[in-house]
Amino acid sequence: MTDCIKELREFFETDEHFKNIPTLEEKLEKFKMFDISDIDENSIYSKCSSSYDQDDTYIARLVMYIIWKNELPELTNFDDIGTNKKYRGETINTFNTLFRQDCCGIDKFLDNTPEDNQLKTIIKEFKKEYTTIGNFMLFPTDTDNNGKNINLLKMSLSNDFADLYFMSIWKDGLYEYVSNMGNINKKYFEKFKDYEYFCKVNFLTEYENNGKPKIVFDHATDDKTGKYYTPYYWWTSWRSEDWKKSYKDFAKNYIKQSRVIIKNRAEKICNKLLPLLRDK
Repeated sequence: MTDCIKELREFFETDEHFKNIPTLEEKLEKFKMFDISDIDENSIYSKCSSSYDQDDTYIARLVMYIIWKNELPELTNFDDIGTNKKYRGETINTFNTLFRQDCCGIDKFLDNTPEDNQLKTIIKEFKKEYTTIGNFMLFPTDTDNNGKNINLLKMSLSNDFADLYFMSIWKDGLYEYVSNMGNINKKYFEKFKDYEYFCKVNFLTEYENNGKPKIVFDHATDDKTGKYYTPYYWWTSWRSEDWKKSYKDFAKNYIKQSRVIIKNRAEKICNKLLPLLRDK
């Protein structure tokens, strides 16, 4: 059985980014906003259970197991986490939907002006922030008859925006069955029927207000129905000047709010790690 605490200690003692930092507190302070992509590709800590994905790296799985092993149903071993295992890492606040991994959204919708160039810099900075430990959580991997699980539904239901996704599952603070996901992930949803409790366990309080899902980002709303929708994504062909302005405004707000959430979650995760790593 993997000794996750021991292996995490060894990471901080041997990895080139942390080994020369004198105290555990300082190591964890750096780790809060450390880009997982910066770990050497040949290191065991950057290895994934399938293709490379920061939220599936060995270091991310170590941390998530330590944090949530006593909180999530049927998460009893480190090997329960990974592709085709009981749980899989999930990136909460998306980058690719708005900008794509190669940042082609920047080239499509931003101009060569001082204001847009400043936004380009912010977007590139965020690309290294969204792959930090504060932006990762665990979801169960059970699939329906169409091969979809609740990770995949996050994209199909909400273009990967977490606030809209949580709202699509929990209504008025009580979960609804999405397709037949609730039946498949029965133990998970039985534990997290209460949305406020789900947010508390997963350090997602910014997405909750009075026990109900909260819209965090400035999504567009349909003029007739008042429902939220997500017109801002890199692959759209609609690029009028008004739309470009809306895209830029949304991107600024999205990054600003996401940064707060990621930093707050990282703080909670590292605060929980500190006494565990200290305890010999």
